[in-house]
Order: sequence, then structure tokens, then C-alpha cells
Amino acid sequence: MNQDTPVSPPERALTRNSVGNWFALWTRSRHEQVVREQLEQKRIETFLPTVTRWSRWKDRKKKIDWPLFPGYCFARFD
Repeated sequence: MNQDTPVSPPERALTRNSVGNWFALWTRSRHEQVVREQLEQKRIETFLPTVTRWSRWKDRKKKIDWPLFPGYCFARFD
């Protein structure tokens, strides 16, 4: 693997000696970011891939980061 090639966290875990395995955690829909924040407060390494999309209401539009895999958050622990 080339040093200049960007690598996502789960792949990075395979390239270096680290403690714990990556797990997909099933969460309540639209609560992925809350779960990620709670895990990070407990010092658990997390990964939540997001994609930016436009959300539209009657009076406005706004760019929002939506989870790439709705209902799932990834974490590494023993």
C-alpha cells in the first residue's frame, strides 16, 4: 500500500498493530451521530462515514451530513 494513498480507518486498522477489532453497531435510525459522540466520550474509537446532501423544508434549504449507512456506526474495541 502506498503511503500517499488515503486509507479509511477500518483498513488502517489492518495495516498497523492496534488493539481491538472493528464492529458495526446497529443504532436507532437518525441517532448515529449521538451514538458516535457517546462512544467518543468513553474514549472508544469510532468511524461514521457521511455524505452531504441538501435537505429541503417549506421555507429553506440546508446542507446536512447524512450517514452513508443509515442505522449503523462503526467502533473499535476489545
